[in-house]
Amino acid sequence: GEIQRWHAELGGAAALRREGWSKDSVKPGTRITIFGPAAKSGTYDMNLSHESRITLTDSGKVIHDSVQTGNANAPRPAAAPPADASYN
Repeated sequence: GEIQRWHAELGGAAALRREGWSKDSVKPGTRITIFGPAAKSGTYDMNLSHESRITLTDSGKVIHDSVQTGNANAPRPAAAPPADASYN
């Protein structure tokens, strides 16, 4: 029941455009689910450049996916609770 505020970071604008993102991909208030590696320090930080997935919670549409599902030895990222997007 405790609310946790996470910080998640993707690549720069050029990398996001290559994935098909635009300024309208995620609007303020859009609920997303993030699956990715938590910081080793134990803080609520995630770098989503590797082994991560972002899904629009309401529709289930995946808008970022870098999880290597075919690699049995790939580290399995921890799931973060759904978070409200604050996309600028």
